[in-house]
This record gives sequence, C-alpha cells and structure tokens, in this order.
Amino acid sequence: MSVLERQMVRMLAGVLAMVAALGMPTEAFGRSENREQWYVLMMQGKRAGWMRTIEQRREGKLVSSAEMEVRIKRDRLTVPIGISTEFVETPDHEPVSMTSTMKLGQMPQVTRYRFLPDGVEVESITGGSKQQSRRDRPAGEWSTPRKVARLIAEGIGAGKTEFSTRSLDPSTGLTPATTTMKLVERTTLEVMGKVVPALKWTTTTSAIPGESVQYTDEQGEALRTETSIGGMTIVVLRADRQLAMSGLEAPEILNASMILPDKAIENPQTTTRGSFLVRSSEKELAAFASTGSQVVERVDARTLRVKTDATRMSPAEKGDAENPAYTASSAMITSGDDRVKALTARALGKFMDDRIPAMLKAETLRVFVHEHINKKTLDVGFAAASEVARTGQGDCTEHGVLLAAMLRSAGVPSRVVSGLVYVPGIKDGKGAFGYHMWAQALVDVDGEARWMDVDAALSKSRRTDATHIALQTLAMSDGETINALVDIVPTMGKLSIIVESVE
Repeated sequence: MSVLERQMVRMLAGVLAMVAALGMPTEAFGRSENREQWYVLMMQGKRAGWMRTIEQRREGKLVSSAEMEVRIKRDRLTVPIGISTEFVETPDHEPVSMTSTMKLGQMPQVTRYRFLPDGVEVESITGGSKQQSRRDRPAGEWSTPRKVARLIAEGIGAGKTEFSTRSLDPSTGLTPATTTMKLVERTTLEVMGKVVPALKWTTTTSAIPGESVQYTDEQGEALRTETSIGGMTIVVLRADRQLAMSGLEAPEILNASMILPDKAIENPQTTTRGSFLVRSSEKELAAFASTGSQVVERVDARTLRVKTDATRMSPAEKGDAENPAYTASSAMITSGDDRVKALTARALGKFMDDRIPAMLKAETLRVFVHEHINKKTLDVGFAAASEVARTGQGDCTEHGVLLAAMLRSAGVPSRVVSGLVYVPGIKDGKGAFGYHMWAQALVDVDGEARWMDVDAALSKSRRTDATHIALQTLAMSDGETINALVDIVPTMGKLSIIVESVE
C-alpha cells in the first residue's frame, strides 16, 4: 500500500470520526435503545463502500461506535478495507475506554485503550502478536465524542456559526485532533429522495490535511461530507441500510496515482545516479528529506531538484542511534514478535553476533525478506510485520515493515521511507513513478552513523537504485498519525517529474 493509499485510509478514518461526531444529537441521550445512521461512501464517482454510526447505552455508559467498509482496486485486484471504532464514556463525559480495529491485511489490527486516573493502558493485537504498554493521558483540555456532539447541537440551537473542538479519534491514538467548523450558508440538500433544510460548513482538522465541506441538519447531524486527497474526492451521503450496502464498485487507485515523467528510463534497477525535477502544479511544494541516497535542492517555491546516488548513505542526525522510536517494537514494526525474532535468528545465523557490522546484517536481512515474501501480491492492504512473517505475502509495504522489524530485532535501528520509484512498463507501457515504501538501516561507516536505503522488494542483487525518491521517513511508532506528511499529501495528484539525467 503506497503512501497515497495509506493516507487515504487515514483520511477515511478521519471522515468516519467527523461523521460519527456529527451523528449523535443530544436528545438521544436519555434513550436505552440502539440508534444507528447509515451512509454511502463514494470515491471517484463510484459507490465504493458504506458507513454506519451507532449510539447506545451499555451498563450505564455512553457508547459511540462507527464502522466503515471500503473496496479499492489496485491494478486488477480488489482490496477490502475495514475500519471500526468504539468510544465509551460516562454520562458526565469522562473517558472510560476506546478501541480501534483496522482490517488492512488478512489479520485485523486492534488497539484498545483504557483510561485510568494516572495514565492509559494500551493493548495492541496485530498479526497474532500482542503488546501491552502504559502511556500518559493526553495533555490539555479535550472532549469525548458525545460531549463534542452535544456542544455542536447546543451551539447551533443558540445561533453559533463557528466551532473549535479538540477530541480523540480511536483510529489515530492518543493525540487529540483540533477540528474547526465554520458556517457557510443555510441551504437545502437532497437526502434519500427528499429535499431537506441543511447547514453548509467548511471543516478542517489537524488529523488529516485539507479542508472538507459538510452539510448537517439543524441538530448538527451529518447529511453529507466531501473531502479530497491526491486529486480524489471522497463523498459520504446519508442513506438507509439497503441503499448503503447495495451496488458497490471499487475505484481504481494504483494506476490513478502513477506519475508519468517526461521521458522513459531504461533499465531503472541498474541505475546508480540520477537527477530529477519534481514540480507541483498548484501550490508550494514542501521540501523532501535529504536522506539515504538522495540530496534535495530547492529550485523555486513549486520545484525541487532531487539528486540520487545509490552508493550514498546520508549522515544520521545526532541522537538517531539512541532514539527509541527506531529501536522499539510497535503495532506495525513488531520486532518483539516471536515469529519475527525466529525469522531474524534464522536469517542471520552466526551473524547475530553483536560484533558483526550492521551493514552486513542489513543486507543479509534484505535478501532474506525478499525471498521470504514469496507471494508478491497487491491484494494485501497494509499488514504488520508479525502478519507478514507468518503469511509470506504482500507488496512493497509488507517488504518494508518486515525488514524494519527484523533489523530492530537484530539490534539495528531502522525506519521506513515513503516515496516514489520508477516502474517500467506500466501506464500503457510507458513506464511511470509509483508510490512506494522501503526501509532504512542505521549503520556505522568509518565511525559515523549513517542511514542506508535497503529495499527488499527491489531484487536480490541490488539494495536500491537511483530512481528511488524519498518523500518522508517514518518510525511507525504507536499512535503515529503520519502527520509528518501533512504538507506533502495535498500535492499528490498534482506532481510532475522531469528526468534531467540518469546513469
């Protein structure tokens, strides 16, 4: 799953959270029966999935649940994505617990949070691996989902035209997101064949990039939500159950995200040096990282020059070697999983010795991961390393997370890179840059810590090539919402690449 697709999943989770928060009016608080709302989810003009929100009382607690199922196409394969969340709070709006479940691979990724007076207990279950930890409670003031819904409903009733709330979304962990709503106009909207009064709002949230347009009724319940990412528009419409779940058609994502350069690149996997101009057609282009094999220069506000050298290893920043984010096991980089540890020991054998150079370990593990994932397939959404270790299947993302996990298991700090790579033959045979993921290992070169690109999806004989363009590096720590990409994501679908030179 590419950086674009992963951000799309995060955006879908954010849209789900916004719709869920706006779907629970205050008058329902006194009822004991379940209450649910259904929605149709449209992508690229196609009915791609469904969503529902549920409110109920359970053992005296207020429970806010939401779930979504979406189908996307990657080439000729259809990939299902499932997201569900639950937030439990007291009638006085004190948080009790929250749960997030994401089905992006064969095995669901479940994260449970239990709020205590002095912290939060976190349990992550991913690919057969369970991890438990204790975290600090979120800092500052923030509101539970039902309190947000109450504040919005009461504010609309009092004539307010702007809201700013800070709340938690279970799918993005313990980092509160700030959401701002501004009233645009009072209008009408067709909902399930009827024209109804509606309020039109512009909405921004720190959890996802860009601006959404929302339509609600006078009580603040969501009727329609529109948001965009990478040139794709996501629309969520109020519906009934039958309408929401009928006639699904998966939109094609992979080919739509490809970037056709100005010229084809011959034998890209044997290239060692390259120079590329990357341009945004609309807005200022945020700087990419100078990391691993690349150096980035700014040409103008909308243009970056990326110079790559497959033999280069960029110096690490001070503290990278001791940074726990690059060494700890996480829900995605499950280096503490028994199966991952067993594979690492099998791959390295006598090289497990701490005296063996990290560079040798990294290359040995890269080749092992390339061979271990013997089913190269696009029909896996975004599996954790523990799952990939057991199934041996996936695409570039699965190669990247398993390699990063095995590196950490071997005592080598690691991270993953979201970026672009040139793929010959695609885009009507012309060849194009596609969104890609690979790993980086922190190695010692003449007494200096350096980041080395290691791409297990590439081939057994080459660890990287000159067509790899890094957009961002990620530790994939628990709770990381990929906010580091917030400046890059809005440019997706708007990038062009000029090949200045390649050899």
